Amino acid sequence: MTSFSWPKDKPVYQNGWMKMRREAKHPPKDPDCSFKGKTVVVTGANAGLGLEAAIKYAEKGCSKLILGVRSQEKGEATKKTILSRLPSYPADAISIEIADYSSFASITSLAHSLATSHPEIDILASNAGLVAPTFSRTSDGHETALQVNYLSHMLLAILLLPTLISTGKTRDSPSRIVFTSSMAHLAVKPAHIPAAVPSKLSLREALEDPANHTKLFHYGMTKMLLQTGIQNLTNALDAVPHAPIILGCCPAAVHTGIWNDKGALGALLKGAIWVVARTPEEGARTLVSAATLGEEARGGFWKNDLLNEEVPNLERGVFEAISKRDWEDVVGLLEGVEPEVGRILGGLRG
Repeated sequence: MTSFSWPKDKPVYQNGWMKMRREAKHPPKDPDCSFKGKTVVVTGANAGLGLEAAIKYAEKGCSKLILGVRSQEKGEATKKTILSRLPSYPADAISIEIADYSSFASITSLAHSLATSHPEIDILASNAGLVAPTFSRTSDGHETALQVNYLSHMLLAILLLPTLISTGKTRDSPSRIVFTSSMAHLAVKPAHIPAAVPSKLSLREALEDPANHTKLFHYGMTKMLLQTGIQNLTNALDAVPHAPIILGCCPAAVHTGIWNDKGALGALLKGAIWVVARTPEEGARTLVSAATLGEEARGGFWKNDLLNEEVPNLERGVFEAISKRDWEDVVGLLEGVEPEVGRILGGLRG
């Protein structure tokens, strides 16, 4: 088993409209694979990337498809859409679970329900993301994008580790956790990081302060935290037999509703991105192909059918210092949300 290590001899990430336009004109390959016999969980499955990924998993033969959605009504509508697109797919292979990433109670309930109802899970596609041009808090008291883009992803993944490890042992093949991340995490620069990070505060703590909220760079910093969580959880599993392969992936700019209801800035960016974006189906190819990768993908970042092709704008030492402090921070925070987190991670350490 391999822990995550910093990519060597890779270029620093550079973005630009021409680059995004080229990506839109050259989408990733539609993966040629089969998920026969696999149980797949897709959250955020009712629209956009999540819906297209769910359809693609079903199209490629997964035996059980579990839709994580915010309401039963949305789940039933999603199931109906999938069956209309794939009339031969068995209706009884699709089940619905409630998944609201803005609520720790919902994510905890989801994890317990999945572990109880589905003792074998081969793929968890943890797909949720939110752009927040203005500062707001969830009912749990955390900045909304921070909880949706980072904290709830980590909570769900950790709580499902026993099921995923057990499935890997049964199958003699590791399960997969694929997080929908973003290339925006690579674009974060030193000037975007609050001054107290990481010497006095974790980045998560700093982003909970409205004074540190930025319209343009907040999203990238929450996705950077998600990627550090992916790497740290991978390293925590390094000596664990049958541990799942965990990675982040980026579908690139995609026509989705992520910019809806975001005011003037959202409307402007939505219009600009429209001309350089992929279709949801093209973006979903990345979410699905990521689940076919092997040991080399542990802790990695998958985009444009390439693994770890670019490195962040932050210097390695700065990135790793933030990563270390924030891993300690998020583990402590999530143990307070659900004590089972501590028991699971403690069991990994023996």
